[in-house]
Amino acid sequence: MNGDPPRKPKSARGVACAKWAFVGAIAGAALISACSQPSDSQQTAQQQASDEQAPKEADEKAWADAEKTGTVAAYTAYLQNFGSGTHVSEASQRIVALNEAARKAADEKAWADAEKAGTAAAYTAYIQNFGGGAHVAEARQRVTEQSRKEADDKAWADAVRAGTHFGRLDRCGFGYPVCLCCVCSSRDHRRARYAAVRNRDERKGS
Repeated sequence: MNGDPPRKPKSARGVACAKWAFVGAIAGAALISACSQPSDSQQTAQQQASDEQAPKEADEKAWADAEKTGTVAAYTAYLQNFGSGTHVSEASQRIVALNEAARKAADEKAWADAEKAGTAAAYTAYIQNFGGGAHVAEARQRVTEQSRKEADDKAWADAVRAGTHFGRLDRCGFGYPVCLCCVCSSRDHRRARYAAVRNRDERKGS
């Protein structure tokens, strides 16, 4: 014998408590682990939310790109790719506004070109291409005026070529030559005819 006091044997009750404590620790750890991981229903809900968010983000990005570009083609592409998107109505309005602005710009350019040409044919072409344009009434008036002027010019040119333009002249109350033909009554032509008659008279007198 070694002189140490004899050990008392462990009671059955103490052993049982130790076992239950160990089992309880394992169960608690398992419970904590289970609580820390999402359930299948939670995972499904999260996946659904993610699936719904992705199209919204794509829609907003496509709309931002269309707004940045700001063209009919860009808004049309948005409508084609996101026919049920959040900004479908806005995209349609943008397209209408841009088309109207383009139509007005084309109308003004066509009118400016017609004014620059200044011919009856140019004004007629404007009326044909822009029947609902802003300058249709004015263009019709120009056609009438230019048609008369062009007829006047042609009549005078034909008379000059035929050598009969002197026979179409007479003198007004002030003694200056004037045209007897209603289509040859422009001021420039009267001056030109007066100069022609004067030169003719001077040649005869020499």
